[in-house]
This record gives sequence, C-alpha cells and structure tokens, in this order.
Amino acid sequence: MRGYGDAIVSRFPIVGTTHLTMNWGGKDRWWERRMCIQATLAVGAGHINVFTTHPSKIDVAVQAPQMVEFMRMFAEPRILTGDFNLYEDNPWFAETHEVFTAQGYDDAWMAAGTGDRATFPAGTIDPAKRIHRIDYIFHSRTPGLVIERAVVDTGEVASDHCPLFADYVWDPSAQTAAPASSNADGSLLREQWDGVQSLGDLRAVIAAGRPATQRQRLLLAQAPWRIGGRYGSRLCGWIIAPLAGGYTVWIAGDGRCELHFGSDRADALAQPPIARVAPGTALYTTKEGGPVSDGGHTGSAQWGKYASQRSGIIHLRAGERRWIEALHVTSNGREELTIGDNLAIGWQLPDGTHERPIPSARLSPPDDAAAVPLWDPTIILDAGGDRSVIGAAVLAASGRSASGAALCGRVAWTQVEGPGSACFWDASALSTLVTFSQPGLYVLRLAIENHALSAFTHVRLQVASPLAAAPIEHGLA
Repeated sequence: MRGYGDAIVSRFPIVGTTHLTMNWGGKDRWWERRMCIQATLAVGAGHINVFTTHPSKIDVAVQAPQMVEFMRMFAEPRILTGDFNLYEDNPWFAETHEVFTAQGYDDAWMAAGTGDRATFPAGTIDPAKRIHRIDYIFHSRTPGLVIERAVVDTGEVASDHCPLFADYVWDPSAQTAAPASSNADGSLLREQWDGVQSLGDLRAVIAAGRPATQRQRLLLAQAPWRIGGRYGSRLCGWIIAPLAGGYTVWIAGDGRCELHFGSDRADALAQPPIARVAPGTALYTTKEGGPVSDGGHTGSAQWGKYASQRSGIIHLRAGERRWIEALHVTSNGREELTIGDNLAIGWQLPDGTHERPIPSARLSPPDDAAAVPLWDPTIILDAGGDRSVIGAAVLAASGRSASGAALCGRVAWTQVEGPGSACFWDASALSTLVTFSQPGLYVLRLAIENHALSAFTHVRLQVASPLAAAPIEHGLA
C-alpha cells in the first residue's frame, strides 16, 4: 500500500481514535488505498468528533459516501477536514460536494469564508497562479456549533498547499437530547457467531439456538467495519416504509451474504433472498498484472458490483412494517482484494431518494432486543494506574469495547519517557512484566489496534531502584 499520511493534532485531549480504510474505484490500484481517520476530542463539558482524510482524485466520488457513512457512527458535532483532490471545475465536483451537504454538513468556506479561497498550488501570492480549491472543511449542522470564519493562509509556505483555517464556537448545552424512545425504536439487532465459515453453518447454529458470541443494536443498517475474521453474523429487525410506492433494496458485504424480506421472520426466511452477494466471477488485476478471482465480496457500501445485490421492485404502503434479515459470512479472500469485513443494507424510496445505508428513522429492532446495548466503537483501556515500584512492575492491563465486543487486535507496550530503558517481558501482551535499568520516573504507553479501531493510554511508574541484573530464561525466573 502506498503511504499518504493523515494525522490529527490537537491541543484538546484525544480520548479515542478510529480509522476507515476506504474502498477504491480502480481495481488495478489496490496498493493506493486511502483512509479517513477519526479522533474524539474532550472539549469543555463535551466531545467533538474530528475526521481528516486524503482521498484519491480519481476515487473521491466513490469514497465520499463511505466517509459520510463512517462519520454517522459517531455523535455530533462532527468536523471533517482534508485534501480532497477535488477541483471545483471537475465534472464530479457537484455530485461529490452534494454527498456531504445533502447529509447535514456545511462547507466551512461557503458558510463563512473570507478572502481568496484557492489553496493549490502554494508558493505564490498571485491568485492568478494559485487557482484551485482542493482543501475543504465540512461541519455537521449541530445546534450549538457555530462557525465564525474560514480563511486561507497565503503566507509562509509549508507544503504545496496553503492551509485552510476555520474558527468555531461550540456550546454543548445547546444540543437537544434525543427522545428516550429513539434507542428502542431506531435500530437493528446484530448478532455474531465466531468460527462460522458458510451460510449453511450459520443457519444451523441459529436454528440450534447457539448463543451468539456478541450482540449489539445498530443505529444504521450497516455493521461495523473490520471487527474480525471467520465469523457469521445476522442483521435483523423491522423496516418501516415512509412513503407508499415501489422500493428497491440493496445489500453489500465482503463475503457471502443474502437478504430476506417478508411480513415477519418466518415469512421472510420461507422465501428466496431478494438480494445477495454470492461467489464471484469478477477478475481483478494484481500489481504484478495477474488476474485473480474476487471470491465473491464487495467493498464497504459498494452497491453496484453485482446485479444480484439489487432486489426487484417491492410495493409497500406508507407506514407498513416489514421484517428484514441479512445473513453474512466473512470473506476469506486475499487481504489486498478486500478492505475487511463489512455488511450494509440500503434502499431507494418511491420518490427516487437513496438511503444507503438505511438510517435509524426507518428501523425498529426485534421485540425481544430492546435491552441489547447499542454498539459503541470506543475502546476502553486500563493500564493499571500510576504507582511507585521497586525495580520492576507487573503490568496487569485490561481492554474492552464499550459495547462489550471482544478485542482481538494487536497490543503494543512502548516506553515514552524515562532516565533509563524499560524492558518488557512480552510487549505484545496486555499483562506483562517490565524491568528498568535506572531509578526514576518512567512513562509507558499501551496501544491496541482492534481491526478498524485503535486506542491508547499511558501509565506513570516511579521506580525506586533497579533489580540486580540477573539473566532470565524464558519460562523460568
């Protein structure tokens, strides 16, 4: 994968981070994937979710909807920044820009810009030579979040782009709390069974009543990205038609998945699926030029790869409630041919509006799932607390997802500060032994990457004196 760096630097505390590896439009450029990274900032009495990105100029129209869907996973207010490689005279500018504005975001420059808005190329104060606006800031239309100004700094040059600044004032108390009933009525139930490798096996474990490895409610008809491998899942609940007329429904997923639709669960499963992603025949070209079968999967929210992903016209009455159930087994294809496990359901309303994925306003969970917790992407880490030690310390850390999902990603202990060196018995384990070469204050960092999610925390240890330097063999003390 070619590297294009993204970073968020903040004077406010960063209390959580995640990232999305975006799908791309050109299948011969698998090594040039782009990312959208997220950080939750503790600002005053509340939090602001900030995102930054650097999409490909070729694929920005494909990647913009993925960013919108990714940001929906996090509470407002939301601010997105980045070099979008999107010239205003590009033929797809209006379409891509509308992806954000139609979903409740304002362009900071259009809302409060002053002076020259072109950001590229930098290195000249002549507006005739600096002709392109390709750097953008979008913000959610959140009560209490007010933009005061947006300005391009054409002064000192630090890169080939001029920096774009936006000043905001935020009053957390101005946000209106969601009705208490929204959590109970605006979600679908997601269940996951680890170790399941086929749709037949998934149907069997569900029929046998085997307890799910994890259960969450989702406020969107879209499962979390990249949370594991070799599992089967079910996404189910009620969907409510807002208008009378004909609907078209889509499914997207990284492995074999199928979508059932009916008056209730029994009726839905008694009929053939209305849409599916099946073993594929499409060929990709690797970087070396060789053809590879994709094995049957789509990228995240990639709605048009197979004709089978799309249902026929389904006629519904306004307010009519139908059961929807997606069965999904993750792909075991090559890593470079998929951005990771994903599942999403979308539809087109009778008036032509696309809701892909389907939002919470159209959803209701199964009647017995109201008490199931909402999925929360936050990772909670506990490194054991600051303390004083003599020469060595046992680091008994713990980590979990805020929604209760198991963590199965990479763990890394590292030394940040200290007068000497810290030696970890196993730097890739949550609980491990660490010894120190010199007394003094040490700061250690614990980080975990749980597929698409990541988090870190620190612990400060005041070391009184080092242990005697005695050799330790693995497994013996």
